[in-house]
Amino acid sequence: MAFEFSGIENVGEFYSGHYLSAVLEGDLKAIFQKWKKAKDEEGTRPPHEALAGLANRYFTTYGKAAGERDPAERLRLAQDFHAYLLEALGYARKPGIEPLDGDEVVPVHLALRRDGNPFLWVIDAPFTESEDDDPLATPPLAEQIPGEADGALLPKSAERKSDPATWREILDERLFHIDRPPRWVLFLAGSEALLIERHKWAQGKYLRFGFGELFGRKQAAALRAMAGLLHRDALAPDTGICLHDTLDENSHKHAYAVSGDLKHGVRRAVELLANEAVRYRREIQKKGVFNDEAFASKLTAECLTWLYRLLFMFYVEARGSELGAVPMQSDAYRKGYSLESLRDLELVPLTTEHARNGTFIHNSLRILFRMLNEGFPKAGQLELPVGGLLRDDIEIRALNSPLFDDDR
Repeated sequence: MAFEFSGIENVGEFYSGHYLSAVLEGDLKAIFQKWKKAKDEEGTRPPHEALAGLANRYFTTYGKAAGERDPAERLRLAQDFHAYLLEALGYARKPGIEPLDGDEVVPVHLALRRDGNPFLWVIDAPFTESEDDDPLATPPLAEQIPGEADGALLPKSAERKSDPATWREILDERLFHIDRPPRWVLFLAGSEALLIERHKWAQGKYLRFGFGELFGRKQAAALRAMAGLLHRDALAPDTGICLHDTLDENSHKHAYAVSGDLKHGVRRAVELLANEAVRYRREIQKKGVFNDEAFASKLTAECLTWLYRLLFMFYVEARGSELGAVPMQSDAYRKGYSLESLRDLELVPLTTEHARNGTFIHNSLRILFRMLNEGFPKAGQLELPVGGLLRDDIEIRALNSPLFDDDR
């Protein structure tokens, strides 16, 4: 998978997926060492350990909010947890309001400035009433306006002028369009947090932190990554550059290097496929090669087609839950049919002549490509690469793509 920190979702590739999974922790090493030194010399608890210590508090608060119909009470519970969360991340709660256009204001949990300009706004939203609800689809509550600012106006929806604007509408249409908008918004909504950068938000890119999974699994690498990405030392230090500027630059450099490696890898892969096709045609089919101009002209195009199919499969499987093109949640698909399983199989040493010269992977790929293009299951049955039938929860909608159409 492209990004393996449980509970952290790299929506729209806020940073390149491979950078986050393969490089990020190394780039955060300096800040981790700083925290370790503070622990060794001063006994200060590192932020990722402080986050891990919030697990019981989170689940207790979440249990109280579950099923609570009063949004004001869900907000109170969320704000109570947010205060502890922000303390672990190096911030202190200072609720207030920040002006938008005209008389409109937005309530904030905390607002930080740099060089006299808004830099980071931390925004509170209540726990959602159900797990499936989108916290961005809810409006701010009147209870979030301090008493001395009762006359301030919460934004109204541009489409429904009599209704309050949702948080998504405020972000899309108001907050990032004022004369001096903040660069960062940390949106806290009880069971999740969104890290939003004003330029990337317009491109549909942000980082989502799901507290249920983060605190439930307590995966050390994920909690370290969360602390490294959200802590004040990294996001809004008092002096020096924002660490995210360095991370963003390194992500772009890494993506450029990967692109160069991919270009050379594509060339090598085409050579391997073409050479094997020539060998098979000469030694197995006993057909001529060097005098067949039609075969030569088709060879490069068909090798590229196979390569593009493989790249497409790697992509949709790596982002299975997000794209929904293949059922990566199904154990039968993931372990029995997926390109991921074939990649694991390819690493197994081949010790016999039959294994070295067999065509199992080739046959499996053809079945996988056909499943994707034609859709499965058909009448509840699935074809196995080695023969036989299997009934399972695999469901693939037909792609009907020219890329996977053998007749083309």
